Amino acid sequence: LTVVSEELRNQIVHELVTLPADRWREQLDYYAGCSQAPGCGDLLFDTDTWSLQIRKTGTQTATDFPHAIRIWYSTKPQGRSVTWTSDQSGRPCVYTIGSPINNRALFPCQEPPVAMSTWQATVRAAASFVVLMSGENSAKP
Repeated sequence: LTVVSEELRNQIVHELVTLPADRWREQLDYYAGCSQAPGCGDLLFDTDTWSLQIRKTGTQTATDFPHAIRIWYSTKPQGRSVTWTSDQSGRPCVYTIGSPINNRALFPCQEPPVAMSTWQATVRAAASFVVLMSGENSAKP
């Protein structure tokens, strides 16, 4: 990065992380803009039972590491965080729980809402299914 683009990046990240919680819509706009920015390329990573370690070749200090990362992943029906069951009408439904299996390893977070990380999710499902999750609804048919 050039010095100018690095300063701009740092300014944008600073503005984003210092916004008060009641300005969440503005935070969402920042994140949406960041998600459209060109990436720095693929990052190296390793996983183990409880964590994901991400590296960038040539990184010497924390300031050299990307300020935001995009993680693409999918789950399998057999995964421990996804549970299939039936709803009150007998239709199949799925729910996810994370705390018993250490979801902090995937999504860095703390318990108090003020300390939680922001996130975005895109879920694809057949039209006959209803997808429920916490957060803003920006459903697209």
